[in-house]
Amino acid sequence: MDGSPTLRSIHIMPGSTVPESMHNTFSASGETEFIYGKSIRQALTAQTNLNFLIVGLGLGYIEILILSLVKNCQIHSFESDSELRKNFSNWILNSDQEFEIYNQVCRSLNLKPEFIREQINQNQFYINPDLNVQTVFKSKSHIICFDVFSRKTSESLWTEQFLNYFISKACNDDCILISYSCTSLLNRVLINHGFKLIQKSGYNGKRESTLAVRGTLNVLFNVEN
Repeated sequence: MDGSPTLRSIHIMPGSTVPESMHNTFSASGETEFIYGKSIRQALTAQTNLNFLIVGLGLGYIEILILSLVKNCQIHSFESDSELRKNFSNWILNSDQEFEIYNQVCRSLNLKPEFIREQINQNQFYINPDLNVQTVFKSKSHIICFDVFSRKTSESLWTEQFLNYFISKACNDDCILISYSCTSLLNRVLINHGFKLIQKSGYNGKRESTLAVRGTLNVLFNVEN
């Protein structure tokens, strides 16, 4: 409703006549800041050399937000849609009008596209293909942004097998996992891997979202080990 662009899947949710939206329809940029931005900034108050992993590139909201905040970090983004990977990569290299949607995303976050491109040169930024239980992670990340479509559209990423594999292989001992989504399965797997769940509301009327912390980063959120 505020004009910040979003994506819609071709999947029609039960009881609806419109495709599923990737972001809250009220504000894609507002949801990004509320769900991810606040927790990332809080983590950065104590430590700056944190590595990031984002599941679901989409239109690059989380990636652009992180790039605006950090330098000298690894940022890995995973996206199954080859067109989205290609388009975002091309935007990084080229400011032509063809990629105006990414400029709109920057502006909706009150950022200049030119600044984000400069920041990319200050970080190790990688766009990767889709995830599965054979994915090899070269390093473990401190901040995980699990920003995928629902189980109905991304079923393989919401299985207990994948979540156990992903958390065991991708998450650092000191780690924060953030997601707009909150499911009993995700909560159970996180707890089984030593994460503490922090009660956090969803954006714009949604009941809950996920914020889970493990290791020395617990202290930032007043969680006891």
